[in-house]
Amino acid sequence: MTLAINSVPEVLTFDYLRTLAGVEGVCLSAAFCIPDPAQAAAYLNSHLNSMQHALENNFSGRQAGSEGNVRTFLNPVRELLDSEKTWGRGVVLYRSADLFQHFQVDHLSEDFVTVGERFELRPLLSLMARDQEVYVLALSQKHTRLLRFANRRAEEVPLPERTPRSLQDWMQTSTPDHVMENRATAGPGSGSSKGVMFGTNSDDDREPEYLSHFFKAVDKGVHEVLKNGSAPLILAGVEFELPLYRRENSYTHLVEQAIHGAPDGMGHGELEKRVLELTDTRFSAPLQKILNEFEGYRNKSHVMFSPHQVLQASKEGRVRTLLIHGNAPQDEKFNIAAIETLNHKGEAYEVPPGEMPEGAAIAAVLRY
Repeated sequence: MTLAINSVPEVLTFDYLRTLAGVEGVCLSAAFCIPDPAQAAAYLNSHLNSMQHALENNFSGRQAGSEGNVRTFLNPVRELLDSEKTWGRGVVLYRSADLFQHFQVDHLSEDFVTVGERFELRPLLSLMARDQEVYVLALSQKHTRLLRFANRRAEEVPLPERTPRSLQDWMQTSTPDHVMENRATAGPGSGSSKGVMFGTNSDDDREPEYLSHFFKAVDKGVHEVLKNGSAPLILAGVEFELPLYRRENSYTHLVEQAIHGAPDGMGHGELEKRVLELTDTRFSAPLQKILNEFEGYRNKSHVMFSPHQVLQASKEGRVRTLLIHGNAPQDEKFNIAAIETLNHKGEAYEVPPGEMPEGAAIAAVLRY
């Protein structure tokens, strides 16, 4: 049964990649860099003929080869391209007899259409090199929010009800005793009010202290939401507030880099743009750990750089982690090495130029 178009996983995992790696038969893989997302549908539709010709030329003697079968085979692709979908800068399509999936990939180096016995998985390995899911804490004295960014979509994440959303909320419900010194007893005309806030010259001096208490209460709510996760948390806020929050933070995966500026003054699109720019400069934590440790592997027998040797080791189930140079040419050996690594419960990444150990085209860390 063909998978529904909307069954694309929100966050790509190695388990899901192993599902794609296990598909055999007539496998169409297509990747397209989209020059103008506003014209994406027309641009992608213009490439339908190249997909059809690739199927006809490569499998002319098989079931998928006749013109009628090829058109039927491509129907899910047509339906997707005719939909009202919002596209990014790149898309990767996979179609087999029993599966159809598409993925947004912003860092494609070139267009290609291939038909073979297995899917061309290398474009997706670049996704595994980056954080696909991040949380952003938009710090604001008026409206602090927790946002989740995944698969090019953003949503606000509800914080526990008792978490203050603004400094005023916190001042009204959780003000420390010493702040109460700035309250005057209500007079006869104050109605039901118990006290009236008034300002003093010391209020400005105490603002960092008030914010620290406020941020401590916010951190408690954020930690309650994220405590069982491992996704990075990025702070967005004005310069002097960021270190105040960091001192109160208790979430293990707080990112060192931050988005500087008042979040309330950013449109939603601007904040999303800034988040994507930041995540583009970071590797995922698992890949960063591998790259940091690679110096220790370099002179040991469980590291390989020869494409032929890596391919053989991957087929034997010996490759624990595979790295492929992002600008390496399309090479069937590299794709098969990735598929075999995944099928044997290993992990595979495509690494940007300049980051590969020893500048190699391919590198593997072996289990034994």
